[in-house]
Order: sequence, then C-alpha cells, then structure tokens
Amino acid sequence: MSEIVLAKKKKKIKKNQKDVLKKVQFRLQLIQDVEHTKTFYIVGDIDIDIRQLLDREHFNIIVSQNNFVKVNQAIRSNQSNFMEIFFNTDVQRCSDFTFPVKLLRESQQKDLFELANLIDEYQQILLQKMNEEECYKSFELLETDESSEDSRESTNNTQPLNELYCDEYHGWNFEQSQMKAQIAIRELKESMKDSDNYYTYVLFQGSKYDQTKHTMGYSLQLLRDFLGLNDNQIDYLCLRKPIIINYKYQHQYIQYLFNRFQRLKMLFKQNKSDLDYFRSGLKFLCEHPTDLISFDNYCVQTKAQQFLYVLSNYKYKQDDLLWVCKVQPIGDKSASEVLKGLRNLKMFLKTGEENTTKNPLFDGQIYSDLVYEAQSEILKDKYYSIVDSHIFQDILENV
Repeated sequence: MSEIVLAKKKKKIKKNQKDVLKKVQFRLQLIQDVEHTKTFYIVGDIDIDIRQLLDREHFNIIVSQNNFVKVNQAIRSNQSNFMEIFFNTDVQRCSDFTFPVKLLRESQQKDLFELANLIDEYQQILLQKMNEEECYKSFELLETDESSEDSRESTNNTQPLNELYCDEYHGWNFEQSQMKAQIAIRELKESMKDSDNYYTYVLFQGSKYDQTKHTMGYSLQLLRDFLGLNDNQIDYLCLRKPIIINYKYQHQYIQYLFNRFQRLKMLFKQNKSDLDYFRSGLKFLCEHPTDLISFDNYCVQTKAQQFLYVLSNYKYKQDDLLWVCKVQPIGDKSASEVLKGLRNLKMFLKTGEENTTKNPLFDGQIYSDLVYEAQSEILKDKYYSIVDSHIFQDILENV
C-alpha cells in the first residue's frame, strides 16, 4: 500500500457521563487554572508558551499546542513522501488574553513587551468582532426555507461561482471550500514531486471570529533528514504531537509570534475587498530567511516562501483559508543536500584527524598552532556536539 492510514480510537462517553459535563462560556474558557498555567491556546489558532518565551536558551520543537489539539487521522503516503493530519475542530480556545499579556509585560524584556502590546491590540480587534455576533444571529433568523432552496439551486449549478459570491447568501460552506483547496493541494504536490525541498500546508475552517486548523500536511524530508526519525517514529509522533516548529532559539519563536499576530490583525481589520486578490488561487504572501536546525546541531540557512488562498467570501464570519509554506534553498542545493554535505565534512575531518595522530612521523608541535586549535574547537562546538542538543532531547522525550 502506498498510503498508511492511522486513526485514534475514540472513547465512548456514557450517557450519564454526558449529563455531568459542564457548559463553559467561550469568552471565559482558559483551558487551565489561570494562576498555574503558563501555556495558552488562544483564538486565532496560536499557542502562547510563557515558559519558552522567558527561557532564552531552549526552545521545544514539539510545541505546546500539541497538548490542546486532537488528531482524528494521519495518512502517510510513501509515493509522494508526504504526511497529512486531520484534526478534530471542536476545540475550545481562550479569548481573554489579559493574563498572558500581563506576564509578558512583567518580564521587563523589550521584545516581549512589544509582543504583549501587539497581542493586546489583537484582543481589542477580537472584542470588536465579538460584538458583531448579534448581527450574525439576525442574519440567521432572516434565512427562510425559500432562500435556502435558492441557495441550493445556485450552488448546484454546473458553472462554478465567482470568487466574490462564495458566501452565505449563495449557500457556500466549508465542504465546498475543501473541494477548492484539494485542487490547489494536488497541484502543489505535483509541482514538488521531483524536489526534496520541504513544504507544508494548513487548511483553516472559518467560524464567527476564529479560524480552526482542520487539515495539515507536510513533506517528510524535515522529519527524516533533520530530526532523524524513521517511519514508525513519524507515525507515532504525527498521531500524538504532529505540530513541529523547527526553531532552536527563543528570538525565532518571538518573531514567529509577531508574524502570526500581524497576519491575524490583517485578516480582522481589513475590508473584505482587501482579500480579493487571494480569492482567485494560491498567491504569494511573503518571504523571510529561516534556519533549519538538525538533531545533531547542524544549521542550514534557507528562505521560507508563504502563500495564501482565501477559499470563501463569508459576510458574517471569518473565511476558510489555505496557507502554504515552501522552504527554498539559498543557493542551488536543497537543505537536505547541504545537511548531507555538512555531515560528510564531519566524517572527513574526523577520519583525517585519526589518520594524522596514528602517523609515526606525527609531531604534536606542528599542530599546536593556536589559531588552528581555536578554529577547531569553535567548529566542533558549533556543529558536532550532540550531547547538549535540545532538539535531540526533545525528540527522545516524545517518540
């Protein structure tokens, strides 16, 4: 079989258990006790991990968001060297950011203080969206069976809807957005089939004032080449903790959060017409340099190109989105090829050193040059040490 399907068994909830489940108002849902938690999964599909933001030495690539999301199914395709994850979208998120903002401001770090201000701005925009909830309810009450029938007739038409009419009035829904997304995803996979460059996509389902991660897919080069995982470990990890961010340093995580909140502000603040450019297909969004870190402490410089496809044009809720990221090489070699070259260089230097010391004519004084020793130590500490690799330890704890 070219595809391996993995699915979690769902636990049956007895009827009497359902009766004791408490209903929690969405606005006040905090996931954990506010006095003890340091991790927040908030509206906008973002996790804020206070511990990682305050720890300037270590970043966990198996991010804390994995503690909140639920995986329904994982499908690994050996033919396309690709993994697809299907999530349970019924996940509660925190919509009150007061406490994490307070913690970040109390850190007295300039970059975290600026991040707190950005999160607070996003909070105000979100509250404004929440106040528009009554408008959405009024819209639902105005819908009649007759208008619903007209919508079905329009959507069943053999001619595709214009991008601007993919809204509630014309009966548009997430299933139709999925069909549009699948066409773009197939084209993406086809364009990347002969490449070993890493790429990923995320399909978001829009709701009243949020977008929920529905499906995520990524090529397996990063997991195999940079994290050193085999297929069994990949299957195990993707069913339990599939969200992996290949960052090593705290400043990278802060920049990642800055970019995410800036993008959310853009989606919330702008007029619907401002997104029309992205409604006709997968369009270039931005590009930024990024370093891929391996479990044995190699660093490969690349550039990440992001693309966006707005799949709907809802009037009273957030749109369905397809987000794509391609990791492109800086030069003419892929990240995996550069990583292989670095590892080969290590073996070459190690073999050369062993052969030199075994040479009966070896004179230690010849190799005592201070510059050579300093350069050698820097090279070893930067690239060859696996003992202090946080990525290596993080992987061991999760597979």
